[in-house]
Amino acid sequence: MIVAIKRAKRFSPNSEDKDARILESLCGLLKRSGFDISVVDEDGFRLHKDADAYISMARSEEALQELCKANVPVINSPKSVLYGCQNRMLQYAFLRQRGFQVPEDRGNDGYWIKKNNGYSECEEDVVFAPDAKSRDIEVTKMKLRGIANPCVCAHVKGDLAKFYGVSDTQFFRYYYPDDDGEMKFSNNGHNGVPKHTPFDEYDFMYEANAVANALELDFYGGDCIVTDDGERVYIDINDWPSYSRCYMDAAQNMAVKVINKLHRGDLDELRDKIESGYFEGIIFDYGGTLDSDGMHWGKRIWHAYQKNRVPVDEALFRDAYVHAERTLGKNPIIQPNDNFTDTLSKKLDIELEYIQQHIEGFDPEKWHDAILDTLILDTVESTNLSKDVLRDLFGEYVDNGKTVLVSNFYGNISSVLEEFDMDGNFSHVIESAVVGVRKPDPEIYRMGLRALGVKDPSKVLVIGDSYDKDIRPAHEIGCKTLWYMGEGWTPDIPNGDKADWTMTTWFDVWRGI
Repeated sequence: MIVAIKRAKRFSPNSEDKDARILESLCGLLKRSGFDISVVDEDGFRLHKDADAYISMARSEEALQELCKANVPVINSPKSVLYGCQNRMLQYAFLRQRGFQVPEDRGNDGYWIKKNNGYSECEEDVVFAPDAKSRDIEVTKMKLRGIANPCVCAHVKGDLAKFYGVSDTQFFRYYYPDDDGEMKFSNNGHNGVPKHTPFDEYDFMYEANAVANALELDFYGGDCIVTDDGERVYIDINDWPSYSRCYMDAAQNMAVKVINKLHRGDLDELRDKIESGYFEGIIFDYGGTLDSDGMHWGKRIWHAYQKNRVPVDEALFRDAYVHAERTLGKNPIIQPNDNFTDTLSKKLDIELEYIQQHIEGFDPEKWHDAILDTLILDTVESTNLSKDVLRDLFGEYVDNGKTVLVSNFYGNISSVLEEFDMDGNFSHVIESAVVGVRKPDPEIYRMGLRALGVKDPSKVLVIGDSYDKDIRPAHEIGCKTLWYMGEGWTPDIPNGDKADWTMTTWFDVWRGI
């Protein structure tokens, strides 16, 4: 049983419904995956003897201290919430010590006076003062309200950005609240209309994830200032935000994280087996595994549409995506010499033309290149990481001809691999369009075993992102399996019982170069 702990209303100022919605969404997905969920209040909370895990939005010291006694997984870690999020000055000192930028104590552009311990529960808990004299007055006022030792920090000029993430997954979103005025407190708008200063978005994602890992938070959010030179100053990191603008995508990735915590297996043992040469061969999936960090390609393309603000809802996009997949499957549109860029461009043509038929005035040419450029950049990032993993973690297998690629593809995967300089990593490539067998037919994995020359399937590790197309058939013929869990095409997430190990990032298994 998974016990879900609701956040008390006093810790959700102006956000009660949104905080309740994200917990309900997550619990609903976990129930659909077959888990028994019990939802309880944080006030008066006590440990449950039948709990296999806790997912906790609690912020009261009493509930968090009780959760510290648990001997099963707790998301988020109660110690992280108590000591990483509930004391602003300690959080700033901790992050500064680890090289992250946080506000300075003094400055020339005003000051923020904030409740230091616990969480902001009303507008008066976060106050702006334009100068040092006003700062001292506001500090005194806060102390008179019974708030000892308020946190005082210099105002940072720049674009205010709110961000949301699920650590060690591909889920990361950021927004400018001043664009639409959606703010918890009115004084959050002090930075004014954002200039949308350019910065490295991937660097932001990796850095925010590093911040969350430093604080040991699985579900996280916060506020940062993007300065005029594109640097980021973190002014607040929170445990388990409401994910108000992206709660459905967030809930799916949160469910993945919870299931991974419960079923991941001993990844240190797996790493040792890989590094010691225990396996006689490794079979990799390609699409979704080596080129998109465990994310289903339909979702990756949809997020590229979102990023480029394409005026289409997800329901119509999904219809267009399925239409394109079926069209490509029935017609020889993709040629053997088409590389990734060619393939994706043709797929987008079909999708956008379908959308054009359903939205009056929609112009495919306006969106095609922007979406394509976004997806190429995303894929270069993913394949570069995969190449590092293949070289470092699986290098001995690659060098000795013990790696095979098994993929459902269009007949041009060799050209795709060559574009990303990945073609030398596999002794054999077994492609569905070439061999006439498609996953989830277990026979395509038996072909992989024969290509490796391995008779004992338990000595082969299969790595894939699709539970139904990779993990189930490989498990059926006796292979060991590593499920690369990411954001799937549907919100229905398997419970993972057929996977020997699960991961949400290569870094779960790989130490890095």
